[in-house]
Amino acid sequence: MVRQSLLAAATTAIVLRFDGSLRVKHRQSSRGVVAASCAAAVLRNDDLSICALGGRSISTDIPGLTSGGAEYSGLILGLEYIQKQGNGSLGIEELWSQETSGPTLTIRGDCKTIIDHCQGFAVPRKLRPQKTMTTDLIQSIERRVKEVLNQKLQVSFELVPREDNQLCDAMCKLIGNRKEEQMVSNIESSIAEAQAMAMRMSPTTKLPTSAKKRRKFRQSAFAHPLDLMSRADNSLISTEKRFQLYKHVARAILDSDDCVASLLLGEQLRSESKEMLVFGHSKDDLPATALLFELDGLRKMNLQEDALALERKHRHILGKYDRQLDFISAFAQSATVV
Repeated sequence: MVRQSLLAAATTAIVLRFDGSLRVKHRQSSRGVVAASCAAAVLRNDDLSICALGGRSISTDIPGLTSGGAEYSGLILGLEYIQKQGNGSLGIEELWSQETSGPTLTIRGDCKTIIDHCQGFAVPRKLRPQKTMTTDLIQSIERRVKEVLNQKLQVSFELVPREDNQLCDAMCKLIGNRKEEQMVSNIESSIAEAQAMAMRMSPTTKLPTSAKKRRKFRQSAFAHPLDLMSRADNSLISTEKRFQLYKHVARAILDSDDCVASLLLGEQLRSESKEMLVFGHSKDDLPATALLFELDGLRKMNLQEDALALERKHRHILGKYDRQLDFISAFAQSATVV
């Protein structure tokens, strides 16, 4: 956590604010947490001056991670900072001065569940480890204050509206945005690597000779970036950015002449087209683009009957897109910087 020295002004009032955030997939086929973060702020003089502000990303591999768990992580982050300061070289005197009114620690958050837990209400089983850790940290700080200042630390908990917790909320959003930037960078690198690999391979010699096997064949250098894009849905990467990433991979696939990747891209775009209706585009543009990529892939894989069947099934969408290759090429070439 970024820290500012407290020696300049003595105070008995310390405020700890905390927050937690989850970004969750909402697809029926692949629900789950894709990003989590927490933040804490230690302030003095009743929120008038920041002593420390920090946050961190939370591992999404934690089983059963919930929004309550993320909120507890923010609270624990702040308490750990106070405990560390109390045991450091400057010690408790840096946080609390000896005044007649006695030292106080006010803990404020916008999550009613966590505030209720800390005030003695029942705690769900899956959150008990975090509640126990919170209690242990508070007791440790209380003992240290008593030992150094010979005064009792008054600890209280307050529920505040979300709009009054903007400092920690902004820190959580900043961490989430950095996660998005990292994921976009990883996808772009994966697209570049896939394109380099595909350019070194012949698109026809690797295909099975049997039509039955070609229908099931899905091996492509672009499988990895497409998988990354599928897992990073709009809960992590905004719809507009994902739309541009799909244009990037489309351009790379066309430049590489990878027929299997064209089919994979079309199938994936078609499955996500309802979620990715982008402002400024017709509701039929994305499904049509997906179908045209599928048709392009099927024809290049010499699966003409499958292509004809797909075209007949979706003729109501494809009817107005006569020059198919020109349309998908225009889609790919319109990619902009993400």
